[in-house]
Amino acid sequence: PPNRASHETPRDIVLVIDVSGSMSGRKIEQARAAGRQLLQSLTPTDRFRLIDFSSDVRSFRDGWSAATGGNLRAAAEYLDGLRATGGTNIQGALEEALVADTPDGRLPLVLFLTDGAPTVGETRPEAIAQRAADLRRQRRVFTFGIGADVNAALLEQLALQGRGTATFLRPEESV
Repeated sequence: PPNRASHETPRDIVLVIDVSGSMSGRKIEQARAAGRQLLQSLTPTDRFRLIDFSSDVRSFRDGWSAATGGNLRAAAEYLDGLRATGGTNIQGALEEALVADTPDGRLPLVLFLTDGAPTVGETRPEAIAQRAADLRRQRRVFTFGIGADVNAALLEQLALQGRGTATFLRPEESV
């Protein structure tokens, strides 16, 4: 066959990391490692957002960041500074992850990493899943649960509705 240049679809990736108190120790290290691995996978045409949550929801920067060398280095420093404290506001984090629009021609992905069940804000899994479904639009949602205390049913429902997958890790496993 003729040699054709491959065409990659530029991605808009949102990484959402749980930094609640139960994520302390090995789990927060796994989350940081996942974040660094994601940053290393980005191409110059990609854009990204980093969101961390516990009782409150915070972002690396407002809006999208281009995957430039400077932004990637700053994002890695941000990841290294994450500390585990507080409760688990899953709905607030999902709402923040699903608000930014993605223009046509880009692949919108949400990677959601948590070790627990919702304890702050909305705590009913069915209400959280419905709110995420209402906001999701064309985004694909991939969930990652760490440890034994995760609400597996919620993460599976979010991934299924979001045309993604749910992956579960033990604290000793590598991301």
